[in-house]
Amino acid sequence: MLTSILERKYPVGIDDFAEMKAEKYFHWDRSLFIRDFMEISSKVLSYFTDSCCLVFIHVLQNTLILRPRRWGKSLTMSMVKYFFDASEPELAKELFATSRLAEEDPSFVDQHCGKWPVVFITFASCTAETWADMKSMLISIIADAYRMHRYLLDDEFLFPDERKPFEAILNRDPTALYQVALKDLTALLFRYYKKRVIVLIDEYDKPMHSAFENKYLDSAVPFLSSAITCCLKSNVYVLLDSAVSIPFSSDVISSRNLEKGLITGILKVAKYGYLSGLNNLVIYSALDQRFNTIFGVNEAEVHQALAVEGLSERFDQVRDLYYGYDIAGTSDRTFNPWSMLNYLNDKVLKPYWVKAGGTDKYVVNALFRSDEDDLKRYEALLSGQQVTVPFRDDFRFDQIDDSISLWSLLFHGGYLTGHLESGNLVGRIPNKEVLEEFGHIWRDYFVGGKLRTSHLSATKALLAGDALTFERELRQLAREVFR
Repeated sequence: MLTSILERKYPVGIDDFAEMKAEKYFHWDRSLFIRDFMEISSKVLSYFTDSCCLVFIHVLQNTLILRPRRWGKSLTMSMVKYFFDASEPELAKELFATSRLAEEDPSFVDQHCGKWPVVFITFASCTAETWADMKSMLISIIADAYRMHRYLLDDEFLFPDERKPFEAILNRDPTALYQVALKDLTALLFRYYKKRVIVLIDEYDKPMHSAFENKYLDSAVPFLSSAITCCLKSNVYVLLDSAVSIPFSSDVISSRNLEKGLITGILKVAKYGYLSGLNNLVIYSALDQRFNTIFGVNEAEVHQALAVEGLSERFDQVRDLYYGYDIAGTSDRTFNPWSMLNYLNDKVLKPYWVKAGGTDKYVVNALFRSDEDDLKRYEALLSGQQVTVPFRDDFRFDQIDDSISLWSLLFHGGYLTGHLESGNLVGRIPNKEVLEEFGHIWRDYFVGGKLRTSHLSATKALLAGDALTFERELRQLAREVFR
């Protein structure tokens, strides 16, 4: 569904759903995602106890959705927040009154819209060169989450021993217990609303990338693990007699305070990832059919948008530049949403997504450390071919230089698209926008004046087909660029 397209205002850089609606920005309606999330992120297990009593237990499944940067994750999370938020029920009803979800499933909207307490935090802008600066930023983010619920200070709802810690966090007191603050907040909201809480964590892996790049992972991981993970698997809540044994791990049984958790990011970070302790985490990447039409823009939507702008004759050019990402489980493909919004806004055919923040530093580093086989695959990709490469669904900072990390980074980062066959990725470059970026990497980093002239022997070796010399010189160049 197209909304507000006649105003021709495009939400470039807008990630607040209420602001987008209030200013009547154009958008593609993705509200059906809310129902999909509600339906899949929890389930009920049943079993017979030793006394032959049939028991039903609500089992929590936290949902982690992985998509490339600037693919609409933050705006989607904001949409989910505003839909459920019980602290602003009238606003929720107003925002979704004409949504596709309200049209197709009004009973779902009546049942859930503005009816759930929500804790929402985003790490989208969370970068810092030192752990002290990062910790200060994380404290501010947690304080902001408390500020959204400062009404809890009214009407003597809080007990005296709860008020002081609450105010300390609001005031960013450095002595406050931030590691358990979000868990405590969900407990307070559960008590206030008498309903379990929906927790939303946007761009969960952003602090990890900054911590790795600036060498303070060992400080960041324990803090994040305590502050975030504990609120996603807190106190077990099962209304059973204490004598009844439960044949399930306490990690997967619904917590007393938490109804559902929704998390977004780019990579599933293993080992040093602070979500690694969650056994109740279900992950959906671009390789999964679930949510495969939520992120991205399909051909029919682009045709309609171009028609309204009087740009239908440019469809083929737009398609060549921004189309080409596989939709899992189908033969269809999708457009890059960031590039499409920018094109509709500017009306200029040029790269947008690859220039928004530049090429991922990890990708460039990994390419410079490629072995001969990977360089041959890279060359095949540049010539428009499809390649079969080793792949894993998680990312390990301690193995960032290996071949599997390279291809995992390229896929999850949005630089490759494809599907799995026998555990390997059958991948290709999705479109001209990304292809041109890869073509520029060599020129920009090796010929653009960033390296001493004496090191251009690597270029000569490449052109001459001297793989051994090229690999040796390439590694030396990488040390010069990234030391």
